[in-house]
Amino acid sequence: MKKGNCRIPAHMTCGCLVFLFFSFFLASVPGTSWAGGLYLLEFNTPSMGVAGAGAEAVAADASAAFHNPAGMTMLDGRELMVGAGLIYSTAKFEPDPSTPITGGDGGDAGGAAPLLSAFYVHSLSEKWKLGISLGSLTGAALDYEDDWTGRFLVREVELISVSAIPALAYRVNDWLSVGGGVIVTYGKLDFTVAALPPPAPGN
Repeated sequence: MKKGNCRIPAHMTCGCLVFLFFSFFLASVPGTSWAGGLYLLEFNTPSMGVAGAGAEAVAADASAAFHNPAGMTMLDGRELMVGAGLIYSTAKFEPDPSTPITGGDGGDAGGAAPLLSAFYVHSLSEKWKLGISLGSLTGAALDYEDDWTGRFLVREVELISVSAIPALAYRVNDWLSVGGGVIVTYGKLDFTVAALPPPAPGN
């Protein structure tokens, strides 16, 4: 058997080196990122017991429709999981002498909110699986007292969302499955602030 030599063209080597150089350069440039968001990790699934660790690698129940769609091919027949819980938040503000608006601390603006979810996996065939997940991926609730010092910025917030996530999975062979889904979310936001006082005459 005759062995051949595999040579990489010089222009490809130079191109790879240039790509690596600019990748390291861009990664080392300092910058500022601004972002914000609300995301709930409490999905009422068994993964809550391990703080979500490994949820994307396990396919033992219907929650795989959400955490690991391709894993639905590990399930047989039909599976349904329904979860419920309660979440309690605390939000307090402490004014100091430099706070520009007079008022109280607003009390505890947090409170209790329900957690509801449902997951279903249906076997279309031995290789095809269909799943759907229902629940809330984000939410918030704040209710400060009427005279709190930040009343002109926010006094009451209520953010409610419901997401439906249909998913489909296919078993390619004994060691490979593929799957995915789309997220459809309905959200409602109620935001209340106090009206600024009218300016004094002559101002």
